[in-house]
Amino acid sequence: MSRALSAVSSLRLTLARGSLLLLALLLSVPSALADRNILLNGELIEGTGNRPDHWRTESLAHDARTFSWVRKPGGPSELRITNARPDFAQWVRTVRLDPGWYFLSGEMRIEGVDPQTGSGMIGVYVNGRGFGLSQNTRMSSDWIAGGLYFKVGDPGYSVEIVCQLQGSSGTVLFRHIRLTTASEPPRSAMQVDLDSVLKARVLREKRSIPKPFEKPTGSLWTYPATMLVFAAIALSGWLILGSTKSGVPDRSDGGQNHDS
Repeated sequence: MSRALSAVSSLRLTLARGSLLLLALLLSVPSALADRNILLNGELIEGTGNRPDHWRTESLAHDARTFSWVRKPGGPSELRITNARPDFAQWVRTVRLDPGWYFLSGEMRIEGVDPQTGSGMIGVYVNGRGFGLSQNTRMSSDWIAGGLYFKVGDPGYSVEIVCQLQGSSGTVLFRHIRLTTASEPPRSAMQVDLDSVLKARVLREKRSIPKPFEKPTGSLWTYPATMLVFAAIALSGWLILGSTKSGVPDRSDGGQNHDS
């Protein structure tokens, strides 16, 4: 009897431990998902030649020497932009996102960029507008880490993640680019609601588009009635003008009397 009770107690203890372990695993799943980097190849490990997978380049100067993919043995890989003269250049990747909050983070290092005209940025672009962590040479030339919270509205859409150098010659390096899901950020954090930005832009565009002429309203009989009124006014004008001319004496002879 005592053995049976001992077996039952042992089974209950095992089940209790299993339940606690399962609960711990379930609670850890959201945290693990939130920490997972959504960007494929965000650590810049995979690729061929001078091009990491899933990334592309854009530049006004179209100079292939502007971009390079730096791989260091035993160290993190980097994206590099080097402008020989002031230019707009960026590494870009497009990602489709579901509605919700996201946190974009990374590190950058800036060398020889004019702080008056240029800056480097890790950011997000949507419909031609960009937001992100922007730095210039007023900051330290060491690696700078930072991030941006942004919100995607319903039903979700594609955004561009960029590593950018604009407005100056110089060099900017980027590494550890991460995009993770997030809960609503603290008020003090750098954040932007992309849905509000898109709606505001659409509203401005609607206001700037001239409205076409609207179709005239009213009954069909008003058209001939209006034309008759105009014709009557014109006829009256001609009659008045004619009677005025007939009442004026003819002074073709200069209006002078000749004595015989």
